[in-house]
Amino acid sequence: MSVKVLRVILAFTLVLCLGASLVQGQDSDKRVALIIAQGGLGDRSYNDSAFAGLTKAAADYGVQVVPIESPDPVGEGEQLLRTAAEAGFDLVITLEYSHFDPLARVAPDYPDTLFSIVNIVVDGPNVVSIMFDEHTGSYLAGALAEMVTTDPTIEQVNPTNAQALREKLQTAHALIARDDVVIDKALLDCAPILRVIGRVGASLSGIDVETATTRGIIVMNTPGVNAVAAGELTIT
Repeated sequence: MSVKVLRVILAFTLVLCLGASLVQGQDSDKRVALIIAQGGLGDRSYNDSAFAGLTKAAADYGVQVVPIESPDPVGEGEQLLRTAAEAGFDLVITLEYSHFDPLARVAPDYPDTLFSIVNIVVDGPNVVSIMFDEHTGSYLAGALAEMVTTDPTIEQVNPTNAQALREKLQTAHALIARDDVVIDKALLDCAPILRVIGRVGASLSGIDVETATTRGIIVMNTPGVNAVAAGELTIT
């Protein structure tokens, strides 16, 4: 199987996922590793949808798929990438954004291995970078916020100003935030009338979904915002 075909597999996978046991395709000797990001499998979001997409690709294209999890995917980034390459995987996909620096060091050492990373560009002849169409996600989150209030007022808050964020949440019906904002129980305690949380991106990591759900707060993300872009970039 050529590198071109492996790129098509990758495109199909990420279109589905933007839709440790072995999932084996039919009559295949090609192996794909999926390095799971923070939040792990079972997050019902980014990681789960990625693995579901890759599992579908395994069945359709006849490849073998192995998810790789770590208790510290950020700190062990280079080790995870090298371990997967040394194990002989033909394609190594990392879902962890923070792997951009270790990937730039690791990829040149394994020129016969195809690597891919999501949501950041890493240059290299054997690296495919899949970028998010995040402006679309922002629009969808904004539209959702408008739908849950009859007299919407939109205010922007610097997420590094914790006190200002807590004060604004006292009267907020909706919160739209990127994944650098931790929405834990303490922050939710400052939001007595909050009705919806919109995550601009695919992951729900950093959000206390359980507490939000018990309080009747809808938690939503935008897992498919980069599907078309991912497929186009990978195939070309």
